Amino acid sequence: MPPVRLQVKGYGEIAEAVLVAFLFPALAFSLQGESTHILLVMLTLPLVLFYLGNGIVTGLRNYGQDESHERRTLTTVLGWQRSVQMHNLFTLAAFFLIGIFLAIGLPWRLAWPMLLGMPVAAFQIYLVILLAEGGKPRWQLLQLSSTTLFLLETYLISLTLWIS
Repeated sequence: MPPVRLQVKGYGEIAEAVLVAFLFPALAFSLQGESTHILLVMLTLPLVLFYLGNGIVTGLRNYGQDESHERRTLTTVLGWQRSVQMHNLFTLAAFFLIGIFLAIGLPWRLAWPMLLGMPVAAFQIYLVILLAEGGKPRWQLLQLSSTTLFLLETYLISLTLWIS
């Protein structure tokens, strides 16, 4: 069976998101604990979605260059209109998942810090919608808000686990 080669097919960002936002925390957790816990999935699945959104923002910024050089990235595979929709969907779905996980047993003391990133996410979605409607691209601000959202959520989860 040939290798999967997700990067060549344009889906390398998905594998990268799972690796960075899920596999590394799972490995760290398994080194300290005896077995994995459902809490690990509850805390890292929203991070995977935030990381995918960050990858789409980066892909949108480089979309023209990637298209002209025929590079297959997630954004070029989806197209820029669908990428904008997927970015907003990933961002909103992450917070929706936090609410679902809260309803099925995620402790409030672990969930409420994750909700503090909502203003950054709302601003980021606003910038992406402006971009999709033909507004002036504010690439630096969009990239900053996207990276800030992922790093803020990662920091808040880590801090909450350390002090709880």
